[in-house]
Amino acid sequence: MAKETKSKFQSRSFVSFGVALTFLIMGISGIFLYFAPPGRIAHWSEWKFLGFTKEQWQALHTIFSFLFAIVAGFHIYYNWSALMSYLKRKAIKGIHRKRELAWSSVLTVVIFVMTAMGLPPFGTIMDWGEDLSNSWANEQTEPPIPHAELMSLEELAKLSGIDLQIVLNRLNKNGIVPDSSTVVVKDLAKKYGLTPNEIYEKMKIQQPQKEESENHVYGAGTGFGYGRMTVQQICEKNGVDVNLALQKLAEQNISAAADDNIRKLADEYNVMPVEVVKIITEK
Repeated sequence: MAKETKSKFQSRSFVSFGVALTFLIMGISGIFLYFAPPGRIAHWSEWKFLGFTKEQWQALHTIFSFLFAIVAGFHIYYNWSALMSYLKRKAIKGIHRKRELAWSSVLTVVIFVMTAMGLPPFGTIMDWGEDLSNSWANEQTEPPIPHAELMSLEELAKLSGIDLQIVLNRLNKNGIVPDSSTVVVKDLAKKYGLTPNEIYEKMKIQQPQKEESENHVYGAGTGFGYGRMTVQQICEKNGVDVNLALQKLAEQNISAAADDNIRKLADEYNVMPVEVVKIITEK
């Protein structure tokens, strides 16, 4: 009876499968990241898709992009002789598809330049992705302050206008006992299996009616509402001349245009959205 022979490991097949699989994961993760929420929302609400956070999808996309480049290099290495033979044959015979090569090259350069400059339709595709990302924002997912999850309880309480002792008492009543007031909100949430947003909801108190009215006017408190509007929309809502508003912002060293988003301006100049709105609406 003939002995069964163990098939030899085929490196070329291994590399070929690697090219296909890494390209697949790289492509899928890229599509998911296209519509994923902005970092401030993803981190605040611990957004997940198919069980993975945005950070995990970013890690998968980055690592498998590197792996794709590596296995593609091995794929070229293993097929070097065939590739060189093909190129030599073409060089000897001459390139018969010069027009196709020229048009393909030109099209590639045009797409590259238009994408880099944000011109339609490629800029529009990126704008759609940004709109999809921002569509995740709502009162529950939007942080009160950019990167609030990275602040300590003490810092978040102070910037939210809530007494620190009241915050600690509220958390204790909800079974959450911080080691200290300097604990980072993200770390505290992780310890108790919660999201930073859930920690914040448990530490909040009912604002007095007057404060609620002010927050409604300026879009403060939850960080949701006016932060998603443009300078033009804020001006129209509050009866402010847009040119005067832009001048006020410029006097505070904030360079803005009428169609600029309030949240983006706040993030760019490291201030809260409510501060931008107050500059615009103050008499």
